[in-house]
Amino acid sequence: MLKKILFLIAVLVIFSVVPVKAIELSRPELFFHKDNTLSVTFSFKLDQSQIEEIRQGLTKEYIVYIDLFRYWDIWPDEFITGKKISKSLRADPVKGEFVARSFDGSLRIKKRFKSIDSMLKWVSHFKDLALVNLDTLPEGRYFVKVTVESKARNIPSLISELFFFLPVKEFSISTKSRIFNWPPKGKTGK
Repeated sequence: MLKKILFLIAVLVIFSVVPVKAIELSRPELFFHKDNTLSVTFSFKLDQSQIEEIRQGLTKEYIVYIDLFRYWDIWPDEFITGKKISKSLRADPVKGEFVARSFDGSLRIKKRFKSIDSMLKWVSHFKDLALVNLDTLPEGRYFVKVTVESKARNIPSLISELFFFLPVKEFSISTKSRIFNWPPKGKTGK
């Protein structure tokens, strides 16, 4: 009986391996405004297999984390603040349209598109996204880290709890911005 259970677990592990999806994530560009706010611009690009899955009617959910960290030479970097944006994509073959939903914790947006290209452009481009007011930050060196994740589909919560070694994400990719000093060198005080 024990051999059968171990065999079943081994088969589950072998066939549950999710191939890594190729996704491109641009390096975040930082913009410092006159009112001492920091905003971020970046984009990501899905691979062709993910786009085909959306065209076939599968719902895809992408979670984007934009986090500000304080850089330390010896200690681990210190998390300061962040934003989480959830984007959900699906195709409606009956109506011949594509539907995208976005939620950033306070604002929920639902948009309908005639083409998948226009939907992907809206979902994957983040322009001048306000992150933090720099006046509240202590003096130090900082960077922005952007992470894009895709949830794995069709894994019931009970199964994921019991088989904790099964992957719960299709992919997770991140990139960091350049390190910047606050306040800028040569300026003292606020």
